Amino acid sequence: MTSIRLALEVIWLRPGSYDLSEIDCPDCQGPIIIHQPDEALPDRLIGICDSCTDWFLIESSAGLMVRLPGEECLRDA
Repeated sequence: MTSIRLALEVIWLRPGSYDLSEIDCPDCQGPIIIHQPDEALPDRLIGICDSCTDWFLIESSAGLMVRLPGEECLRDA
């Protein structure tokens, strides 16, 4: 297995915004569709932009998200 290091940009969610259905993509401002892959971790979510298809890891209890590397970035690694 090959290891790579990635720099991830932290994107802060709007303060006091508890309605995660209103999160927009920071690039295209499209709506982010929220998925909860693990019921045991309700604050850790995956968001996928409905417009540009970027993926985000969302930590709702901390009020932040990071964009996950795209397909091209992973292939180039």
